Amino acid sequence: MLIEQTPPIPLLVLDTNVVLDRVAFGDPQLQFIVNAIERRTLRLAASDACLRELRRAPGHAQPKPHAAAQALAFER
Repeated sequence: MLIEQTPPIPLLVLDTNVVLDRVAFGDPQLQFIVNAIERRTLRLAASDACLRELRRAPGHAQPKPHAAAQALAFER
């Protein structure tokens, strides 16, 4: 019996500022990354410390990010 191995899904580690550009400000240039994650062709790695920083940092940003858009991005 032949068992086919599926290739592992690539893991992506992004700089916090890149993630903030997408999460807090909806940078459309990063939509391809969101699409790949949603299609499960790419995985995003984040530590607990990074997630805490991402939740805290938008509160200091100017202009302020849209809260509902930020919450939706974290759900993804």
